[in-house]
Amino acid sequence: MKRALLLFLVAIMLAALPAASYAANETEMNTVLTYTVGEPAAPSEPEPSGTYTIIIPSTINLNDRTDFAIQAENVSLADSKKVVVVVEARTFTGDDFYLYNDGTDARIQCYLYHSQNPWGTEPYAQISAAGDSTVAEFKNGDTVSRIFGRVFVIPMIFGNDLAPGAYSGTIYFKISVKDG
Repeated sequence: MKRALLLFLVAIMLAALPAASYAANETEMNTVLTYTVGEPAAPSEPEPSGTYTIIIPSTINLNDRTDFAIQAENVSLADSKKVVVVVEARTFTGDDFYLYNDGTDARIQCYLYHSQNPWGTEPYAQISAAGDSTVAEFKNGDTVSRIFGRVFVIPMIFGNDLAPGAYSGTIYFKISVKDG
């Protein structure tokens, strides 16, 4: 019994050895090569420039109010950095911002403004459709924007010829950390 077990183990070990190819009077031979490539490493993310939470309302009912604040929480940045919030140019159709009626082709032209200070007590400046327009900036520890900070949406409604129903539009924001 021991001898049979020993012969069985030797056979398994010999079968596990790599097989050599012998060629006697052969002019060609093949060797199959395999190489396993692991998953590529994910590209390294740039070092975070700090942490922050920007608060922008997700919906505004213009029947109730026409402005909103952009605020921040937990802003932890290097002293040489700031968080910048801009209204993206894609918010506009041509030079204008519109609210659209979902059931019809009706639309309402609106003017977008930003305040000249975070509290909205200074005169307003129109947000340009020409490019991304800064509407808020925050530095380390800020919760209130250092510049601007409020966005105003003023619908231009003239007469009673608007189609009844709800109108909606989207303001696109971009948030980034910059030197400053």
